[in-house]
Amino acid sequence: MEFLKGIKIEIEEINHVLEIAYLKNYLEKDINPFLNKCIDFKYDVNEKIFVFHILNSNKKINLGMDEFVECYKIYFNV
Repeated sequence: MEFLKGIKIEIEEINHVLEIAYLKNYLEKDINPFLNKCIDFKYDVNEKIFVFHILNSNKKINLGMDEFVECYKIYFNV
């Protein structure tokens, strides 16, 4: 997904970012991204959150932009 011009994020990277967010307690405890993989995601411009769709689940994971960027930077050791 390209959410900013020139920045493209692959789904496997998203799963790693969600794992970091889970370890930092940014996600609800009932969805463990180590076990439940993300299959699709989008950025909700109005709410300023990322919405992640989980494989074999009706639940969605929401993560704020600041938390997402923090975890993304940790993943890439920035």
